[in-house]
Amino acid sequence: MSSSSLQGEQALGVAKRSKLDAKAQAALLQSAGEILGSGMDPKKVPDKAAGLVVGYVQSGKTLSFTTVIGLARDNGFPIVILVAGNKDNLLTQSHQRLHNDLDVDGGEGLSAWIMEKNPKAQDGQYEQLLRQTIANWRDTTRDPDEKPTLLLTVLKQNQRLSVLTTLLRKLDLKGVPALVIDEADQASLNTKVNQNNESTTYTRLRELRDALPCHTFLQYTATPQAPLLINIADILSPDFIHVLEPGTGCVGGEEFFKADSPYVKTIPVADIPPKNAPMPIEPPDSLLMAMRLRRTRSQHHR
Repeated sequence: MSSSSLQGEQALGVAKRSKLDAKAQAALLQSAGEILGSGMDPKKVPDKAAGLVVGYVQSGKTLSFTTVIGLARDNGFPIVILVAGNKDNLLTQSHQRLHNDLDVDGGEGLSAWIMEKNPKAQDGQYEQLLRQTIANWRDTTRDPDEKPTLLLTVLKQNQRLSVLTTLLRKLDLKGVPALVIDEADQASLNTKVNQNNESTTYTRLRELRDALPCHTFLQYTATPQAPLLINIADILSPDFIHVLEPGTGCVGGEEFFKADSPYVKTIPVADIPPKNAPMPIEPPDSLLMAMRLRRTRSQHHR
């Protein structure tokens, strides 16, 4: 495993575009460096490593793995795979945010990134894209700026994962470092282990890892109990764990629901209609206040 990861243009760019203050940006970059640096060393392959990254809900997990992705590019990873969401709209949301936060279309000259969503087995362009990415990475006559990193986002779904694995198996990936990030709150673990069987999504993730001889596999989650308690011999059992510290700009459940929190408002009993009673003609004051706050929040984020 690598002890450190070099900060370069991509990771620094993600931090700068985050609009965090300087101290928070430095903490973000340090954390990302520790995460990627705990995985396999791209200069010492073949190797595999699995890591678990734990953060509170809304604690900046997406910004963290985006920075790690940028850092992977800075440290010579030619292939990055994000396994995100179990519904198309969630994957599209993650794909678009990555596109924006990595500034894929920004800058001058050749882009540092090629982004694709849900590769298709029957479309030869994806196999060609993978082959070209690997060929560029192996070409010692090319400058690093002439070797764009291929970033693939894929739905955490049986067929989608199977298609990607099929594509990867067609390639010579010996010595090619890859980063796989799994949004692990959804359906990654083997739910049939007690029946001496494998659940479908778990099998597909195992097959994906098997197709990559040199990679770091990172599970990002706010619910780490299951990954921590699985058999140490399990393929998803983490080799290392990193806990994200919420940034100064992050306000989560611990802040909202602490004792005597000013953010918690109790609905008066009088505002709650009795069971089977007719609906009130006028909305209660507590509902009106909640609607005003929601509208104010929506206008603020436009």
